[in-house]
Amino acid sequence: MHTDEPGVDGTVGEIDVPRGVVVFSAASGGRIYLTDNVSMSITDPVTITHVGYWNGATFVLSQPITAQDVTTPSNFVLQATTTYIEI
Repeated sequence: MHTDEPGVDGTVGEIDVPRGVVVFSAASGGRIYLTDNVSMSITDPVTITHVGYWNGATFVLSQPITAQDVTTPSNFVLQATTTYIEI
């Protein structure tokens, strides 16, 4: 989760929360979807603008999202039915 475009190494605007583990489906129609919802606990007020994807310690890519304002502690959920990467 990021507050800005993560940059080439994925560290710009990274929110200090444990990274969620994601699993993607097989490709279909030029897209891969999450196989399950991914929930991350956000404790401090923040505006999330990007999602970053990592493979271990290696930054792979990021996606802009509609800005989400988190004002109180809550779970931020990436929905499996609407989170995908075009390939």
